[in-house]
Amino acid sequence: MSRKLWADEQCTPLPSDGTEFNTGVNTGESTLEPYVLQPQNRMAPMTTFLQSVIDETVRTDEQAARDYAREVITSFLLPPLVLLFVVLLLLLPCWICRCLAHKGPCRPRKGGYRRRHKAAVGCCCFVFFVLTLTLACLASLQMANLTPGMQRTLCSTHDLFSNVTGTLSRVYSKFDALDTTLAALVAELALMQRYVDCLDRGFASGGAVPTSCTHMTTASSKLASIETTAASQGIPLSASAAFVSLRGSVRSGSRLACTTVPSFSDATGEVKSALANVDLSVTSVTSDTTSSLTTFLKSLDDLIKNINSTHDDYLGAMESAWDINVGLFAAGVTIGVVVFLLLTMLGCLCIMKKRSMDVRKCSTNGVGVQTIGCSWVYFSVVSVFYFFLSAMLIFSGVVLTDGGSFLLRAPRAPHDTLGTYACEQLIVDVGSFGKIGGCNLTKQCFASPSVDLWTTISQSLSFEKFQASYLEGQLNSSGLLDGSPVRVSSYRNLRSNVTRASIVSDTITAASMGVTNATVAASIDSDFEAMQIAAESARIALIGQLTCATNATATVDKIVVALQAMISELELSSLTEAFDCSWWPTRYDAVFWPGTRGSARNSFLNGGVLLLIATSLGFFGLVSTLIAVQVVWGGVGERPGCCCCCRNCCCCCKMAPALPPVEATDELIVKP
Repeated sequence: MSRKLWADEQCTPLPSDGTEFNTGVNTGESTLEPYVLQPQNRMAPMTTFLQSVIDETVRTDEQAARDYAREVITSFLLPPLVLLFVVLLLLLPCWICRCLAHKGPCRPRKGGYRRRHKAAVGCCCFVFFVLTLTLACLASLQMANLTPGMQRTLCSTHDLFSNVTGTLSRVYSKFDALDTTLAALVAELALMQRYVDCLDRGFASGGAVPTSCTHMTTASSKLASIETTAASQGIPLSASAAFVSLRGSVRSGSRLACTTVPSFSDATGEVKSALANVDLSVTSVTSDTTSSLTTFLKSLDDLIKNINSTHDDYLGAMESAWDINVGLFAAGVTIGVVVFLLLTMLGCLCIMKKRSMDVRKCSTNGVGVQTIGCSWVYFSVVSVFYFFLSAMLIFSGVVLTDGGSFLLRAPRAPHDTLGTYACEQLIVDVGSFGKIGGCNLTKQCFASPSVDLWTTISQSLSFEKFQASYLEGQLNSSGLLDGSPVRVSSYRNLRSNVTRASIVSDTITAASMGVTNATVAASIDSDFEAMQIAAESARIALIGQLTCATNATATVDKIVVALQAMISELELSSLTEAFDCSWWPTRYDAVFWPGTRGSARNSFLNGGVLLLIATSLGFFGLVSTLIAVQVVWGGVGERPGCCCCCRNCCCCCKMAPALPPVEATDELIVKP
């Protein structure tokens, strides 16, 4: 049973045209972003800083880093910290009043607090309690919302890898087909060269053509001797059909062997020239390059396939780790707020009971006073951490926004973002063809409309001899399309004539022509025998030459077919389809959009803002009202000290003198 991939289980199929991820990014910046988040003012120092990190020769990294940090800190990190300082400054009088509630100008009124005062304080406390709880829960939910954004990024990464693998497979298949066609063409060219060399050797001194000419000259001389003898004896040679056929074969064979075929040596030179042009255009120019590209693409394709087959486990592990970290983070924020809220609720429920006037006795009201005191003191300490945490969340969201602007803009304007040094490092040297600039390739792919890789490559390099039009011109000018330049038909006619001359001269006799004189017949038969030997020798000499000419003719046809196939493989429409990269922008944006512009980035910003508001509201509003609840409902300040068993620190307890029990009412008047 095969294991189901994580991406297949968790990721929904992505649209093939990338419409779902049509983010409309042209420059890496979104005009729909709030003005404070638009990174135009921060892009320049950040880009300079990143370029200085990439290029070791640039020594402005410290200044650029300071400029960027100053811009971000003053705009986003400093405001929450200033707010913390302001809140602390405003709450200081409240803390002083709470600590000195039993004396000074802030001591309780003589007439106590009526129900309407308690109701007002209780309502304010309840409102701030609900608001703080709601905002804290929303902040935690925003943190939990990071997981879908992260999963979307991982799924987009998986999809990008799959599409890259498919594109590389198409490119590899294209070059593999081209390499196969080229290998067949090179093999045929090598065979053709062998056959042309064979024909050349036949024209050389002592070769097949001069030898056949010599033999056919001998046969012609014997034919002339027979005709002379027959004329002197009055023998009618025309009456013999066999002799007429023999005479025609010898004369035609002599003409072909000594005049026509020797002139083909020039045609063989033309074939050599055509082969040289084709070989220069195809073999020497494309063989090494195509083989290298094929090897490189196959290695890269195998690498991507291996990554695709194994990265699913890493994606699953990353998602699990991300879920755990986000869960712990959200739990940390939530638990801190929940502890504060539980203490507050418990304290408020307890403090609503009537208080005992005997400070030496514990009462539910006294427990409520102490619990509420613990809650707002605890929150005062923890909220400082929350202020810093909210500032870091907002800072992270801003950094993601700026980083997203850089990442989304980098492939569209690589020279401006990455810098000259980085683009120089991305240049690929392809030997005699020139160099391929990686920055230029990505820029053209991410242009609107997108330009395929092959068009960009062919414009960047001296690829004239690698173009279909160039090879087609070479084929048309080579003369190979006009038929075999080795005139194999003439070789066949020559062989046919010498073969017929050999056969006829071997079978014909003087007696068959009606010669009765024994002496004359012996002379004629001797000439026939010599003629047969000469014709047969010529036939044997021409066997190798004819074989080379026949094979050369067949090979020319194969070369033409291979060249036409190669031209078809190099057609621009076919190559642009294989090298199409119009899908790159949407798939690339889909990887970085959630974390830099989408839900993940927004979770940091929204979570930070909500946590900042919740902390500020809880710090300034809820803590203040809780102190008021202690005073109004708990009677804090009516008597100094409280019962020891209700204090948090017993060593600080100072026992107050016992007082006669007094019935506690809402109308209790405290005497100074």
